[in-house]
Order: sequence, then C-alpha cells, then structure tokens
Amino acid sequence: MIIKCKNVTKIYPQGDKSIYAVNNCSVTIMEGLFTAVVGASGSGKSTFLNLLAAYDRPDGGKILYDGVELSMMRENEIAELRSRRIGFIFQSFKLLPILTAK
Repeated sequence: MIIKCKNVTKIYPQGDKSIYAVNNCSVTIMEGLFTAVVGASGSGKSTFLNLLAAYDRPDGGKILYDGVELSMMRENEIAELRSRRIGFIFQSFKLLPILTAK
C-alpha cells in the first residue's frame, strides 16, 4: 500500500486566530518501509497521524491510499481500511479506572 498526502492542512480556530496544526504537508509513504513522524511537542505529529488514520478530516489537501482518496471512501470502507491495513497505537489510550492489571 502506498499512502500519499498532497498539500494536507488542518486548521484549529482559536478565538480570532487560526492554528495550523498541519500546514501544506505533502509526503509519500511506501509499503514495507518503517516511517517515523518526529518533531517538537505541539508540532502537529498527533494531528497528522489522526488525519492519516481518518480519525479526523483535513481542511485542505488530499490523502490517498493506493490511489483512492480518503474523502471519497464510505465509512464502512474506512473501517475496513483501518482494521486490515493500518496499525495504530494510541498515544493516550483509554484505561478504565475501576479495573487493575491484577
């Protein structure tokens, strides 16, 4: 699978300002390669990964999986893509406070 991002932008409004969490990002991720997203705290890494996994939608640009634009996929197709083709480990997973490891 090849993932392509073309001019992807994600903007968060904050009062009278706009915060560009991801700004005009273009990248190609080839199948079989390990790819790291690195940067300083607050630089948009988590936002970018959420866009790639279709947990959020870009405000501009395109994300393509094997040539198919993510925004053109139906919800069930996105769920299928996530379950069979995308591995995602959440940064802040949801633990249940009433359950222990024991």
